[in-house]
Amino acid sequence: MTHDSYLQAISQLNLWAKHYYVLDDPIASDEEYDTLYHAVVAYEAQNPSHIAKDSPTQRVGDKILESFEKSTHIKRMWSLDDVFNTNIKKLKKRYPDGFTSENSLHRAENDI
Repeated sequence: MTHDSYLQAISQLNLWAKHYYVLDDPIASDEEYDTLYHAVVAYEAQNPSHIAKDSPTQRVGDKILESFEKSTHIKRMWSLDDVFNTNIKKLKKRYPDGFTSENSLHRAENDI
């Protein structure tokens, strides 16, 4: 990745984040976002002196909709994990057909 493509990737990620968090109108899949995000992380690891201030790696979270209501979740929200998370990959490999019952879901949670 060149420095110019790195800056373009940051711009793209910030646009995607705005559409997701602020506008509630996602324009990229989690996989697309995470793939580009990991490319930015790799570039920054190789070029630590060139990390842009507006890189999504330099912040936690983003603005959210004013109408957003907080909610307490009883169980872990797997959707918040990175699609490249190794635990999720292992889980998908172990249960390729998904989960068909609460029992298999419980077993899977214990596997992680």
